[in-house]
Amino acid sequence: ARKSASLQGKLDSFEETVVQFASGAGTVIVDGDNVRGKSGFSVSHMELVRATSIWADQCGLEGRLVVCIDHGSSADVWYLSELGVAVCFAGPVGTADDLIATRAVPCFANALVITADAGLAKRCRSAARGR
Repeated sequence: ARKSASLQGKLDSFEETVVQFASGAGTVIVDGDNVRGKSGFSVSHMELVRATSIWADQCGLEGRLVVCIDHGSSADVWYLSELGVAVCFAGPVGTADDLIATRAVPCFANALVITADAGLAKRCRSAARGR
């Protein structure tokens, strides 16, 4: 019960942060395969993109959500206008972590990165300070 209450507190804090973020200008960047990994990879890339699109719409973030995916046949970015989501592929030898920390975060003046990867979070904070 204690762990559940702690998790609920973190979730409530996260939702409050997103609400505040959505009321301003900024971009939410999702570490797609990190999020999928938390589900044991039971969620496909497309299911993740659809779910994040619905979530972004509910939070008022349409057009300001980027889902980054490890690898892919080429380093590419696609804006799915019908979903209001951009999807970035890191390329055959790239990782979403590198894409997020070295290209996405430095590109946006105000970015919120969703990941459970402490190393990536540290790299993003460093990249944001270096702007």
